[in-house]
Amino acid sequence: LDDRVALITGAGSGIGAAIARRFAAEGCRLIVTGRDADALDRLSDEIGPAARPLVLDVTVAGDWSAACAFVLGLEARLDILVNSAGAGVEGNIETLNADDWRAGMALNCDSVFLGTQAMLPALRQTAAPSASVINIASVGGLRPQADWLAYCTAKAAVIQMTRCIALHGATLSPPLRANSLCPGVTETPLFDAYVEHFGSREATFAAFARATALKRVAQPEEIAGLALYLASDEAGFVTGAEYLIDGGSALL
Repeated sequence: LDDRVALITGAGSGIGAAIARRFAAEGCRLIVTGRDADALDRLSDEIGPAARPLVLDVTVAGDWSAACAFVLGLEARLDILVNSAGAGVEGNIETLNADDWRAGMALNCDSVFLGTQAMLPALRQTAAPSASVINIASVGGLRPQADWLAYCTAKAAVIQMTRCIALHGATLSPPLRANSLCPGVTETPLFDAYVEHFGSREATFAAFARATALKRVAQPEEIAGLALYLASDEAGFVTGAEYLIDGGSALL
């Protein structure tokens, strides 16, 4: 990714932070975004001059407009957009309230629409053969879970939205590729939502080990490796795809 420019949401921790570190190691310049300014500053200090922090609420259209202006002023283009921000929302069709439903959809789904649309002017200035949008969806977007209604619904919408973006992106010049990653349970701060559900970290790890062929949960760095491929020219003929990274849970 030498001389490429990427903006990554949800970069303060978890999968977003892992992707930022991996991209930087491959020569990418980064705008790392999130709502926690201190976490972004720590990540930027760790990565060095290649990373610039930017506080961004992905659910606010005005923040995205400001982000696009920031990127164009700083780099005059964007080559890669990674929509990684998200959070679990627990509740089934009986227990989930309307406010939590709307908040979950705004963070996990609407943000991808707002961000991709807002950043298009910068993505269309890419210096690469094709710009790349990488959306972090979830295995929950492919397989339903009764107690994670809003989260699964939002992630399923992200997968379909990615396909629609890919179809439109293929008509642009230069093209815009769009793909989604569908991780299984990954050990990030969001893992704590499952810990509350199962009662302890040990019980949570044991539950997911039983449901996964590889008998463990994923690490953020494993998701980052596939994101790197999709961001690179090696994936130049890959668009509209969803990649399941679930440790073989679908096989059981």
